[in-house]
Amino acid sequence: TSHYRSKLPFSDERLEEAGKRYERVKKALRSLSTAMEAPGQGMDPVLTAALIDGRTRFFAALSDDFNTPEAWAALDGLVRAVNVAVEGQRPSADQLREAKYLIIELLDVFALAPTEAEISAEASGLPSEVQALADARLAARASKDFAASDTLRDQIQALGYEVRDTADGQQVCKG
Repeated sequence: TSHYRSKLPFSDERLEEAGKRYERVKKALRSLSTAMEAPGQGMDPVLTAALIDGRTRFFAALSDDFNTPEAWAALDGLVRAVNVAVEGQRPSADQLREAKYLIIELLDVFALAPTEAEISAEASGLPSEVQALADARLAARASKDFAASDTLRDQIQALGYEVRDTADGQQVCKG
């Protein structure tokens, strides 16, 4: 996250911060994979604009004396837009797929792109029954069926897992 011409401020805190940033991006990729299993209809114009703007800003930053901090900021903005789209009125599978491949393309510039197997393996850290309930809950929230979403949350909790709704999307962990 530092410009290549400046001194690299290395510390454990900076390393941990970079790891968290990368995990947020990978979490967005997992959310996109999950959302593609229960996509919405049509195109989200806000997401379309964010995809175009994010890619343009990313490569413009790199063209401007390899400004990696600005490139990462563009990628962060793209991840936020993806999370909003997945949690809100979910767009079509084609648009979700386009967003996923764009994030992978941008990560690949830094040789950080995870493989599809890595994304899937990380996403399947939950038992299949819990994962199925979590996916159904995401779909219920996307269709604004909050009563069903609450019922599914209770079922997940009964299995010993906790559901948290965060700015980065739904998180399910051992309770």
